[in-house]
Amino acid sequence: MEETSGTDNAKNEEMTDFEEEMIVMLLADNQTLDKLLFQMRKEKVQIPLKAIVTAKNQNWTSTALYKEVKREHESMTKAEQAGKKKEE
Repeated sequence: MEETSGTDNAKNEEMTDFEEEMIVMLLADNQTLDKLLFQMRKEKVQIPLKAIVTAKNQNWTSTALYKEVKREHESMTKAEQAGKKKEE
């Protein structure tokens, strides 16, 4: 994974509107995350971009976090689609 500095505003020009919804979570433990994601699936809540606050990203701007999560989401989606094509 590419190293990203979310505090470098010269590289990460601030955005005022995001193209997709993003949820940013600060959770106590993995069990809480599992329960939250289960409930979101059960209620059919679809938010494509999800992030968890970590020591690495806690000081990032919302724009930097959005760009990184969107890049990761697109990469995972492409890999998932390639895997489905191989199964066919």
